[in-house]
Amino acid sequence: MNRFAIFILLLLLCFSTLFAQEKTATPDILLILDGSGSMWAKAGSEYKIEVARQSISRLMDKLPAGTRLGLMVYGHRHKDDCEDIELLMPIAPLDKAAAAEKMKALNPTGKTPITASLKQAFALLSDARQATTAILVSDGLETCGADPCEAARLAREQGLPLVLHVVGFGLEEESVAQLECIAQAGGGLYFDAKDSESLNGALEQAVETPLDTTGGFLWVKGVENGELTDLSVNVRDEKGGWVAGGRTYQSPETNPRLIRLPKGTYKVDIDAVKMKGAARQSFEAKIAEGDTVRYTADFSTGELAIGVTRNGELSDATINVFSTAGGPAVASGRSYRSAANNPKVFTLTAGAYFVEIGSAEVKGVDKVVIRDIQVKGNERASFSHEFESGTLKVGVRNASGLVDAIVRIIRPDDRAPVAQGRTYTHAGNNPKAFELATGKYKVEIEQIKGAGKASFEIEIKKGETAEKILEW
Repeated sequence: MNRFAIFILLLLLCFSTLFAQEKTATPDILLILDGSGSMWAKAGSEYKIEVARQSISRLMDKLPAGTRLGLMVYGHRHKDDCEDIELLMPIAPLDKAAAAEKMKALNPTGKTPITASLKQAFALLSDARQATTAILVSDGLETCGADPCEAARLAREQGLPLVLHVVGFGLEEESVAQLECIAQAGGGLYFDAKDSESLNGALEQAVETPLDTTGGFLWVKGVENGELTDLSVNVRDEKGGWVAGGRTYQSPETNPRLIRLPKGTYKVDIDAVKMKGAARQSFEAKIAEGDTVRYTADFSTGELAIGVTRNGELSDATINVFSTAGGPAVASGRSYRSAANNPKVFTLTAGAYFVEIGSAEVKGVDKVVIRDIQVKGNERASFSHEFESGTLKVGVRNASGLVDAIVRIIRPDDRAPVAQGRTYTHAGNNPKAFELATGKYKVEIEQIKGAGKASFEIEIKKGETAEKILEW
């Protein structure tokens, strides 16, 4: 081999080594930490700031050698200052001792200028050649009147080599759509952390999520009766491991929800938040290079009206609604005997259901099941059931007057009583009245004081009262 060939071979080896190093280089990490006054609130039994210190220290212990890390904090020096942002540590080779000292000195004090902090971080990364994982940890929403979601979107449009993850820590807000939007606009994930354990997991997963700009996107839109609706989206790989997720909320900033995924096949579970009924949709998403898989989850609602009568009059009954997909009741209620509540109306997501109705007034009646119920969006499905019953009155007396006795009512083919009661020795309860489903029964009577026992058979007819007075 001549000298020129050897030179070319060495040059190729050099370039391949540099290329491999570029491919396998660990991304830089920039932590943006909330130092506002609310970080003195507690998450579980510990102050949030203490939990954050411990979790960041734990994260640094697990980072591989050669990791470059920076730390930015906001709201930690002045009470009402929307410019209170400080780069505590520029991105540089990890110095655990220095980071621990910086974290120890933090005293949460002021406001939550998320947008201004992100802009400073993006300016810091504008000349970066190395890809960066930025992680925002916040226990609240923007309090300085700016739009952090738009700031993240502009940074991505400018081609900054970063992915921005967001960790919502111990949030009390009903909706964190703003933080979800920041993560979506920044090409990252949103994590919800409530305590030390979940914050540890969120930080570790944010660091471990690859900065892979290949693959495609999953696009999920949630609608209900023509309006945006709040959904929880969870993406799992073929082995069932969680990959990504987020909420759509009812905001166009996060609905539709856009999630970047590497090429592959995923199972997507979509759950309607705060809805009754068939509140989950699942599908398989095959993500190809440069592709966007779109799915509109329509959780439009309809009404199911169940009317219950007894002998032609409104009747009180228990009603349980089940999805044909299985599981516990998705809705329950009572019909009562009031026209204001009978029929009982349930608002349910469109889907297939069955209903169980049990009388709250009649003994000896089996639960009634109505099957093959289809609820459609913006429509009402109506069903009714009529119970038939009659009244049985049983009295016990002797020469001295009314007798206290136990009365058991049994179907001829079953020894378990369908109804039971006592006559006592006062006219208000002797004879004892029972409302029974129509049919034949055996009645057993046993004195409370004494050895007297008796029994008889009787047929109960619709709308009629049968009375039996036992003389001892």
